[in-house]
Amino acid sequence: MDAITVLPQNDEQKRVLEAFLQALKMDYFATHITLEELEIRLLPGQRNVWESLKQALLEVENGTAQGRTWADFKKELHYENITP
Repeated sequence: MDAITVLPQNDEQKRVLEAFLQALKMDYFATHITLEELEIRLLPGQRNVWESLKQALLEVENGTAQGRTWADFKKELHYENITP
């Protein structure tokens, strides 16, 4: 027996998928995926963004987040655009 994992992005997709499987009289079961399981499925580019977001949230929670000026942000953006 094979298994297929489907990750609907919203409640509408979930309802449509469940209705489709019921119409085909296919057995299925729904589980709630943990945050750790979702992290495992991230693509490399998504993982970089996710790690940066987690780090930023941690810094805000710890009170160690440092704001940047608009000029600093423009310099950083310029640097990212010229580096391959």
